[in-house]
Parts: sequence; structure tokens; C-alpha cells
Amino acid sequence: MKQLTLLFLLITTPFFACSLPGVFDDNTGAKIPAQESKQLLKVNISGGLAGVSQELVVQSDGLVSFCDLFHYPFNKSMRFEVDFGENIEREIDSLITTNHFLDFADEYINTRIADSRFYEIIYTGQSASKTVITNNPDGPEDLVDILTAIHNFIRRVQEKAPGVGFSLSRGQMRVGENIDLELTIGNSSASPMDLGFGSAQQFDFEAIKIDENGSEVLLWNWAYDLGFLALVWSVRLEPGEQKTFGASWSGVGNNGNQLMGQVILRGILTARPGGVSKEIPLTISL
Repeated sequence: MKQLTLLFLLITTPFFACSLPGVFDDNTGAKIPAQESKQLLKVNISGGLAGVSQELVVQSDGLVSFCDLFHYPFNKSMRFEVDFGENIEREIDSLITTNHFLDFADEYINTRIADSRFYEIIYTGQSASKTVITNNPDGPEDLVDILTAIHNFIRRVQEKAPGVGFSLSRGQMRVGENIDLELTIGNSSASPMDLGFGSAQQFDFEAIKIDENGSEVLLWNWAYDLGFLALVWSVRLEPGEQKTFGASWSGVGNNGNQLMGQVILRGILTARPGGVSKEIPLTISL
């Protein structure tokens, strides 16, 4: 029996939704209508001790996203989106067919494993779909092969995605003051990295809160009410190269009202490949 080497951090919550913005949302926070694409594979990973939840999503148009989400006390989130090309559908279908995924049982649960990692694997094909839940690294050999492929997808996304760093000039501000926001992107790989854009916009900053239902509410974003020329272009990052984007914010929301209390801020690289930074709390007071 093959042994699966688990590369993930230990994780705690059961299954989750990685409710981060798409890097191709428009500048009002609304979603841009989807292209002709569908979800082929979605994997939720959770469990363990460290409070991490992870999600891998593979789309038929080649877009693969990976989210590493720490739920508490704030979403210390990282999300990356990378274009693998249209051949990704053939690769996923081959993985499913070769390893007889549709023939698996719905669950492979070992209750004797303490603090185990759970995998919810959701496949949606042209003519069939299947969901399998497992926490058992000693399950069927073909299932172990699929889990290994999932790790490889995540590694490939991380290798292709730019680094996305975000910082604030301070963690508290008073009404009437401004705070400086900085987004730094970089190429830590050994090869040049081309970032593709669908408009003149390259980045965004957002302020959000979490409501009583656990849903995100967009309070402010830098690009709100800004107009960007629609064009397709790219920027090349050489190995080791970094670029920095900055903005200043007064604490006023998109609705024109002064925000108060605690909000959560993050930076977004609106490219493909692109990403969403970790989230940083900010307290606004009188």
C-alpha cells in the first residue's frame, strides 16, 4: 500500500467555504459574468489542530485556485489563481478515470485516527459526478493516488503564482486620519512570470466585516467609482523582481459614511495569475 506524505498544515474546522473575492471581480465588488466554464474538481481539506482550512478548485477553462484560510480570530487568508490552460479538463478526466474514482464508496472514514485531516473531493464531469469524503491515508490505493495528485496541483499553483504581501502603516486610526496601505507582489521562482490583466487596473484594496451569519460584507474598496480602460496586456516579473502598489484611506466606506470599530483589510492583485493577500484587522475610533 502506498503511503501518502501529507504536506498540509494541520487543520481544524470541518468543511468550509473559501469566501474570498475573485481577482477578476469588477471594481464595485460585483461579480463579472462567468465565461463558458464549469467546476471540474473541488477539494476541501480540514481537521487537525492548527485552525487552517484549505480549498482547491479546478475549472474547465484552465483556472485553478487554491485558498489557505485561517478562520479565527481573523481570516488570515491567502488565495492564488493560476491559468493552466484548457488541457486541464483532459488531465482531470484522466485522473478520475485511471483511478476509478466513480467506483469509490462515498466515505472512507477511520474513527481511530485522532486529529485527522478530512478531504472532501467533489468531481463534476460531463456525464457523471461524485463526492468522496476521507480521512484515511491507508484507504484504497487509487484514492491515495488522487490525494497525491491533489497535493501536486497545489504545489503547481504555488509555484506559478506570484507572492502577494500586504501591510498597513498602523493597526489603529482615529476619525479624520488616513492610513497607508501597501501591496507588494514578487516572483520567487527561477523563471520569468507573466501577469495578465483584463483592464488598466492592476490591484485593489478592500475593507470588509463578517456579519452575524459568518458572511463577508464589503465596506470599501479602493477601485470603487474609478474607471479603468478595458484592454488586455501583461507585465513580466523577472526572477526575484518585486513591484509595490500603495494607497491612502480615510476610513470612509463606499456609501460615503465614516466607518467605526473593527474592520478587516486586504490587498488584491487583479491579474492572472493573481492572488488575495492575508487579511489584517484595523480599529477605527473617535
